Amino acid sequence: MKYFSCLVLIVLSLANAGAQTAESIPEQFAQFFNAYSIVNPASCGSKSNIEIELGRQGHSGIWKNISTTYASGSLRLGPRKKKNNFQVLGLSFVRDKEGEYLKRSKFYVNYGWHTRLTKKLSLGAGVAGGFFSYLVSGSSASVAGSAMAPDGTLGLWLYHHRYYVGASAAQVFNSRLTPIQETTVLLRHYNITGGYTYHVSEALTVHPRTMIRYAPGHPVNIDVATQGIINEIVSAGVNYRYNKEMVCLFGLEKLKAGKGALRCMFSYAFPTGGVASNRQTFELTLNYDHQSKQKKSGR
Repeated sequence: MKYFSCLVLIVLSLANAGAQTAESIPEQFAQFFNAYSIVNPASCGSKSNIEIELGRQGHSGIWKNISTTYASGSLRLGPRKKKNNFQVLGLSFVRDKEGEYLKRSKFYVNYGWHTRLTKKLSLGAGVAGGFFSYLVSGSSASVAGSAMAPDGTLGLWLYHHRYYVGASAAQVFNSRLTPIQETTVLLRHYNITGGYTYHVSEALTVHPRTMIRYAPGHPVNIDVATQGIINEIVSAGVNYRYNKEMVCLFGLEKLKAGKGALRCMFSYAFPTGGVASNRQTFELTLNYDHQSKQKKSGR
């Protein structure tokens, strides 16, 4: 921790030497399919009346003091008998922590509107609005500072009980924050997601999924994941993150909890690309879905 703190102080000192600009793009989770609420607000409410998503990402080695935590929840509004159209209201929170001194937080209020296009196909539109907070804690060798700026995400979500496709634009304001001297730009970026459900047999279902993220001036991030679920209880799979990592996935499905069901998953990533090749990443997620009489999406 001491060595990491010294490294942070050196970086801050270099930033103080002259005004600079950095671009910020949120961490893309290897278990993106368990964290759609923080990627696309239009996905909220597409599965059940009440949805809760919790997750944490950490790293090993010299990166062990860097972590990301998120929590979100959503609730369908209006009469339950009205299935063709409904609204969704939710909250989401994301926090990045780098050692003792750097903390970035997002807090959103999510709103969505869903309508049935055909008997089995529905469309959701969503917006998330809130603020981004950047905190630099001081020490005996450095100064402290903080900044806050508005932030938001827009999205569309087309879903069927067998498949789904989503698109979103995040950090739409391109907000700028200057906690000390270096200015951070919340770079607008775009996400495309999709997935399908194959019923191979009564005991086995397979879920291929993908997520593509594009940010101007940065390499395109591509995730291609496949998950198999046995007897609707045990799941395992892999996620190939193009030129970055190979991720192993293990989880439990449909653990009964009251009138709903829990899903939990652990993943461990092994780097395959040249960037940060000694960084290994792990994630733990927990999801809750309240039972709904409506047909579920392919998520």
